Amino acid sequence: MRLNKLASAISRGVWLMEPRTAHGLVPLALRFLHQEGGHINTPPLEMPAAHHNGQITETVTEGNIWNSVQPGSVAVIPVSGALMKDDYCGSPGTDTLSAWVKQAAQSGRVEAIVLKINSGGGSVAGTGEFAEVIRESSIPVLAFCDGLMASAAYWIGSACQEIYASHQTVEVGSIGTMISFMDDTEALQKQGYKEHVINADTSPDKNQDYFAALAGSYGRIKVNILNPTNDIFMNAVKTNRAGKLKLTNVKTDGVLCQEPLTGKVYLAQTAISNGLIDGIATLDSVIDRALELAQSPNQNNDKMNVKSKERAAGNQSVLDKLMRFVSGLKAEETGKPAPGEKPEDEEEEFDLKKKPKPTKGKPAPSNLEEEEQGDTERTEEDLEDENEALKQEIERLKALIGKQSELLTEASTALEASNRQLRKNKEELSNDIRSSFIPENSQRSNKAKAEAAVPGFLQPTQGSLAANAVKAAVAGLK
Repeated sequence: MRLNKLASAISRGVWLMEPRTAHGLVPLALRFLHQEGGHINTPPLEMPAAHHNGQITETVTEGNIWNSVQPGSVAVIPVSGALMKDDYCGSPGTDTLSAWVKQAAQSGRVEAIVLKINSGGGSVAGTGEFAEVIRESSIPVLAFCDGLMASAAYWIGSACQEIYASHQTVEVGSIGTMISFMDDTEALQKQGYKEHVINADTSPDKNQDYFAALAGSYGRIKVNILNPTNDIFMNAVKTNRAGKLKLTNVKTDGVLCQEPLTGKVYLAQTAISNGLIDGIATLDSVIDRALELAQSPNQNNDKMNVKSKERAAGNQSVLDKLMRFVSGLKAEETGKPAPGEKPEDEEEEFDLKKKPKPTKGKPAPSNLEEEEQGDTERTEEDLEDENEALKQEIERLKALIGKQSELLTEASTALEASNRQLRKNKEELSNDIRSSFIPENSQRSNKAKAEAAVPGFLQPTQGSLAANAVKAAVAGLK
């Protein structure tokens, strides 16, 4: 492959990388410079494999790569070398890795995923997106490190449910952000090259951070690029390892920092004590653990089932709105207050058939004769009172009509949202079903039996409740 893309990323990119790994890329960059983008032999892409009852199955290279594996398998996906957004030199980029994780969850044949990580990090581009794909996976994803898991590689690993190291000598950490570039100005000048940089009048800040850094002033590039990127990285790690990470405040060069997020690299045992990883285990043990999580009735944990809980809460909210709307219509029809509302005792309804209210400074007539007599002797003040009462009644009716219009609009919006959510739920539930064939006593069969005893977030009774609520709303409008 041509090295242009790799060398360009090395020279221009923002990096989350352990220094030894970064230095290992320098020869590639120099080779590109000396050979002016020459060709090298491209090794085949390192493909993932599926583990099933101790047997390993290779994946296909077209379509969904997991279509040929045994149902109930655990996908083992390699995350190695310098991480890039695109594939290079046989190493899958984060775009490809993201696609493999998504395909595994959608295949109906993969129960869980183990990321086999040996990487010192890589480019910022694509790392956060891949970590989000892991977090949103509908099946468990665990991380297994058998060498080095640093910087961008740790960001990816932290998004997994659990992280394990293969040995006490495994290195974990280097959590931080850097920029690296070559200053070839002097070399080019010796060859007779002189560079001129001209900005448009209305673009005075274009590339100024870079030129300031070339001149030895790094403040602008830190403030505008490095520090904000680093904050995103730190916050992602804190969120992903919430409840496990043990943070300690330290001051370095007068700046308040938090270990183990200062860029240090830790051996596995120390990484366990500060919460960066969960333990030391073999790959087979991690695969078994992934299956255990996939088949557990408690799979509905906070991290794996957040979306289901949000969907259930959203459905219940729609139903609550519909029921309140229907109750409000019934209350208007019967004159009785809706559940949870106070009677409007203080707001007496105006009715021409009822006796008029006492006028100012004047008692109400005690009987019909007095009432008729009072009608014939109504004063201008009486007429003003009646006019005021009529105005108030008109305003009340306007408010009532406006309220009912708002309720109808809200109900319509709620129904549309409910329909969209139900369609989405149907698609996601179809994916969860995997396939109609489940061999008896297989791992998937055991999982299905265990899950059958656990009520789902959207039961038929809830669907009936939604249908009844809609019927009641329509009936109330007649």
